[in-house]
Amino acid sequence: MATTPKGKEDVRPAKRNGGMSLRETYKQLTRERLIDAALEIFDEIGFSNATIEQIANRAGTNRTTFYLHFKSKVDLASIVILRAEPDIQEVMLALNALVNPTWRDVRLWLNQWVALTRKQKVAFDVGSQLMTSADPDASASYLERGRRFASLLTNHLDRFEGKARKAAVTRYALLMMMTHQTVCNKEFRSCQFDDDEHLDLLADMLWTGLSMGIEARKAPARAKPPAPVKA
Repeated sequence: MATTPKGKEDVRPAKRNGGMSLRETYKQLTRERLIDAALEIFDEIGFSNATIEQIANRAGTNRTTFYLHFKSKVDLASIVILRAEPDIQEVMLALNALVNPTWRDVRLWLNQWVALTRKQKVAFDVGSQLMTSADPDASASYLERGRRFASLLTNHLDRFEGKARKAAVTRYALLMMMTHQTVCNKEFRSCQFDDDEHLDLLADMLWTGLSMGIEARKAPARAKPPAPVKA
């Protein structure tokens, strides 16, 4: 076992919390404060209106420290959404369990989605704003997450192979993105939807999408442009 030579102090950071040094512990606490501050700011004024300075100030730190933990506001938003993913996965797996669903099955499942939207208000609202953001990283992050959740619908995807399966993943992702956006607009943006009517219409589209086959389509060949006319 290593010992400290006489006359010399052990300047190594003290260990705590399962082997973490005090410096590592402080860094982790700062990161958590930034995430908690983002949750508060996003809830108060929305992801799009929030600034890095506001989040850093609420966390009791500064912009420089923010960038030691996160690459961007989109990066931080992804962490906020990540906290909701276990709940989202649970509800998506409930949809996957509906192997040959009736329309009523899908409509009842939508009630679970609405309840989850209300429970995870901040994460769902942030995701909705990422979808419509002008930031290409934000929209790409949203689309990638949509495909990942759609991939959980294995009981439905197993009907397809190759290109048809890839098309099915995209189709289900788009259906879920539409469902997410519509429910968020109703819940958080005072859109005048009739609860039963708009959920019934969503159930129509989801049920049709889950029930119908997807034919792999070949892209039509592009005609060559005509040769330029010589003057």
